[in-house]
Amino acid sequence: MIIEIDQSGKVEETAKDTVVAFVDNSKKKLYRSILLPKKEKRKLQRFFRDVGMPRRYNYQVFSALIFLLIRPYLRRLDRVIVDIEYPGQNTLIRNLILEKVRPIYEKFDPSIIVFQRIGKGSPAHDRAYYTYQKKYKPNQKIGSKDVLGAIIAPE
Repeated sequence: MIIEIDQSGKVEETAKDTVVAFVDNSKKKLYRSILLPKKEKRKLQRFFRDVGMPRRYNYQVFSALIFLLIRPYLRRLDRVIVDIEYPGQNTLIRNLILEKVRPIYEKFDPSIIVFQRIGKGSPAHDRAYYTYQKKYKPNQKIGSKDVLGAIIAPE
């Protein structure tokens, strides 16, 4: 599987929901999207402030959303192309994803995660954007507990 991942509604924009979606670029055209409601993002932001790590909020939550999105497919992935949402933070985000993946699948090859501009013509962009616009239903709606569970104990 070669998938592209895009986000609509940035994690740090707590007045809006966030959708993270992928589309499989192989013949199957498999897609998946998850939605994190704005109310849950505010809970997460408050948690990160309370533990004295407000600057880690964006990267931890974004990486957790990617992990939750791809977790059911980890053993089938050949390439994961992530849209560059936070320039200069790709290595950090990759490492945060790997922290969540390794307890479940220790043979996961980190080199399959790459970062590049996806663009508005991408099916992943369309899936994320139209789910964000409520034209598509998300495959899963997640809460702050799901995200914190992925960050603290990914199994």
